[in-house]
Amino acid sequence: MNSVAQNLIAAKQLYSQLLVLVGTVIANPTQQNIDAAITAINKGTWTGLLQFRLNYSLDGESYQWADFYSRLLDAIKEINALIQAEAMPFVITSRARC
Repeated sequence: MNSVAQNLIAAKQLYSQLLVLVGTVIANPTQQNIDAAITAINKGTWTGLLQFRLNYSLDGESYQWADFYSRLLDAIKEINALIQAEAMPFVITSRARC
């Protein structure tokens, strides 16, 4: 059985891999890179895992990659915060006067 921290680390890894694909599209927007990212988002490894989708128009085929990239970064930041919170020990110390 996976712990919460292990699940968060796995989610972070998935988002990081997708972030690399989207970053590749921004840096080098070839049809091959775009197709690889769209396939990964819609039909590939991340099927059912991502709640947000790209904003695009079907006929004009315009994509908002920078917005999607920003949303992935936000998701990774939130996951990092959850990983840190999950890893922290719950220790309460108190001092009593004698």
